[in-house]
Formats: sequence, C-alpha cells, structure tokens
Amino acid sequence: MKGFTNNFKYLYFSQLFANTSDNIYIIALIAYLYELMHSIQLSALVPIFITAAYFISGFIAPIVYSRFQKQYILVFNQTMKCGLLIILIGTMYVELHYIYILGLAFMIAFLDGFTNPLSNTLIPYFELKDNILRANGKISSMNNMIQISAWALGSILLAFLHSDGLIMFCVILSIISVIFMMKINFNINTVESEHISSKSFKAVLKSNRTSYSQYLNWNTFIASFGHAVWIAAIMIAFVKEYLNAPSYWFGIINAAFFVGLLVGSKIIHLMERFKLVHFYYSGYMLLSLITFVFGINRWLILAVLLSWFYGIIEQLLSISLHTEIQKHLNHETLLDTYTLNQSIYSLGFCLSTFVMSLLAEHATLTFSFVVASLAYLLICLLTYRYKHIF
Repeated sequence: MKGFTNNFKYLYFSQLFANTSDNIYIIALIAYLYELMHSIQLSALVPIFITAAYFISGFIAPIVYSRFQKQYILVFNQTMKCGLLIILIGTMYVELHYIYILGLAFMIAFLDGFTNPLSNTLIPYFELKDNILRANGKISSMNNMIQISAWALGSILLAFLHSDGLIMFCVILSIISVIFMMKINFNINTVESEHISSKSFKAVLKSNRTSYSQYLNWNTFIASFGHAVWIAAIMIAFVKEYLNAPSYWFGIINAAFFVGLLVGSKIIHLMERFKLVHFYYSGYMLLSLITFVFGINRWLILAVLLSWFYGIIEQLLSISLHTEIQKHLNHETLLDTYTLNQSIYSLGFCLSTFVMSLLAEHATLTFSFVVASLAYLLICLLTYRYKHIF
C-alpha cells in the first residue's frame, strides 16, 4: 500500500471487510433458506431481492446524498447493516416465515445501494490525479480476490459455524469495516462537507446528460446482455449439456475468470501506452469473439482459457473506463452518474438474465452466446458514437 494516502488506505480496508461480509452473508442466507424449505427456486429469490433493492435505492439515493454528509451516510448505513444482521440471526433462532428473512435481505441491500456509489466517487478525491488508475486497480483487485476467496471461505466456515454462526462472523467483519470508515478524514478541500439542496431523481437524470455519463450508462446496460450468459444458471447447463463435464468444472471455469480479473488488475498500467478509443474498439471486439467462440466450443481446456482471457480483457476495459470517467467529471456529477449507473446495472441485470435464460431454454445455449457476442459489437458502435470524449 505504499504511495497511497491514509484516507485511501482506510477506505480500502473498510471496503475489504464490508465486501467480505456481504459475500459470506449471502452464502449463509442461501444455505439457510435451502435447509429450511428444500427449494432451489426459493433460494434463488435471494439475489433477485438484493438486485431489486439496489434498483429502488437508486431512486432515493440522490435525496439522501443532498441532505446528509458523506461520512454520516457511510457510517450510519454500515452500522445499520450490523444491526440488521443481528436481527437476521434472531429470526433464524425463532424460525420465522422465510418472507421476513427475504425482507431483511432486501433492507440490507437497500442500505448498500447508498454506500456503493458513494465509495466509488471518493477515490479521485483521496488520491492525486496521476494515482487514480493505480488506486482503482487496487480496489478492483481486492474486490476480485474477495469474489474468488469468499465463496470458498464461506463454504468452509458454514460447515463449522452453521448459518447463524456464519452471519455472526459477518457482523464482526462489518464492525471492523465501520472502525476503518470512522478513521477517514472527510475534512479535505476536495470533498465538500456542506449540505446542498435536495435533489430529485429527475435532477439526477438531467445531470447525466454529459457525454461521459451517457457513455458509461449505455455501456453498462448493453454490456449486461453480454455478461448474462456467464451467470451460474446458464454456465452450469452449458458445462453439463455441451461440454459433457461434471458440475465442478463450472467452478474451475468460474475461477479462471476471476484469476483473469486479477491479472487484468496487475497489468492495467500497460493501458497508459495506448490511445483509449483504439483500446475500447479492440477490447470489445475481443470480448465479442471470445463469447462467440466459447458458445461453439466443446473442449474443456479451451473453455477455461477463454474464460481466463475474457476476465483479463473485461477488467482492463472496466478499470480504464471508470478511471476516465472519474478524471473528467466533477464530484457532484460523478455522484449522480454512479447513482444512476447502479440503477441501470440492476435493471440491466434483471432484464438481461431473464432474456438470456429464455433464449437458452427455448432456443439453444449456443444461440444465447451468439446474441451476447452481438451485444459487445453494439458497444463498439456506441464507442464510435462517443469517440470524441476519448
């Protein structure tokens, strides 16, 4: 962590413990509901409720941001999450109806819907402009490492602690996250501390009329249709039916993707040598080609390699795009952009998952990958439309 400000370090470790808690808590919740109801469909409601909460909080977030200071929002929400997790443990002991558990999961995700965009906007104000790319790479690398390790760690701990004990472990992680968050010094010139007038969601939409905001939001929505074929439901079916392999190969392919994300985080500095618009063209064309070849491929080793390569390109594109956005938008516009972007991501995730699952079930799995590859080509056209901003 050499070369980074103390504020960034506190933000980094706060996010580290908070994100680990979030991932492990979902494992505990899904495991508990499946054990309680013996229903896969019911367990699948957990991510749907969480995504819906993110989408709804996106409409309310602008009002919250305009009425309260940032440190209060971050600390209050993380503290409330600790309380809700403790209540969740209580509902498990008294074995309340599962709808109450889903309701608590919704409320926890609803609070996350305020903190996630806010955390993203703080990086360019805690670091020098020339160091933003490294900082984003560091945060992204940490998030990817959590995604790789948290599911394995959570599954192991679940066997020893059971669902309620695992959620108590998440409470401890959340408390540590709050401690680091309270160490952040918000009294710096780059982050305003005064209250501003209330802002409606309509005003947020108006604020997102900049070319950078429009490109990010359209990119997020279209890319969701490319990402949708890589979700567990489609990928597990593809591994079993098309690759004729045991289910554990899905885990290997998934792990290769996350390792690719880590590699992308480590080599992000190489992007400084390229003109961004050219990299975006070639990057999204590569994602389109990888997705298409993956869909027609029947070799396991090639599937693992393609997943790994996909992760590298995806990470390089994501980090460079967010860094460019953070460099060119002022703080208020940036906050509005990430607020709307989270809602668009949630909407895109739900819609694209539904559409791609429908195509996979009623057409063929290969056809769904072909459609996904076309989505990435559409982003190439979008990049050409907004090439002046790069």
